[in-house]
Amino acid sequence: MPDEHVVIAQHKHGDIEQAWEAYTSEQITMVEALCVALMEAYPIKEIVGHDDIAPQRKKDPGPAFPLEAMRSRLLFSRNDDEVEGAGETEDMVPGIITASLLNIRREPNLQSPIISEPLRQGTRISQLQQHGNWIKVKVELEGWVRRNFVKLVER
Repeated sequence: MPDEHVVIAQHKHGDIEQAWEAYTSEQITMVEALCVALMEAYPIKEIVGHDDIAPQRKKDPGPAFPLEAMRSRLLFSRNDDEVEGAGETEDMVPGIITASLLNIRREPNLQSPIISEPLRQGTRISQLQQHGNWIKVKVELEGWVRRNFVKLVER
């Protein structure tokens, strides 16, 4: 499997990082469309994964699936374009995530805890700070990502 189809991440109910197969954009689009159809037919107030319902038995959808972002879009009508530019200052350098999925961490190292579901390819970020091969980014939260998976945008 090509590297761009692999996400190295720690499951929220696990204690080690491991390889997860990245979901395709088509899979994510279809799941979102299914959720929209279900929400139109039923009074759905929450979206959870199998790993939320039966954490001892189920590992899906896992850290490679952008469940939190999808949940935010579907339940709270938030999308990344609405927050673009919000709160940016002259010091911030805009960028775009180039990896299929990219872990965002509390500190700039691979042992640091992951603080959110992985950022998806195309997510707009603002660089707040740099530390070696890591940059601190702002999306809706702050954390550290590997610099080689981010394309910084000229102003």
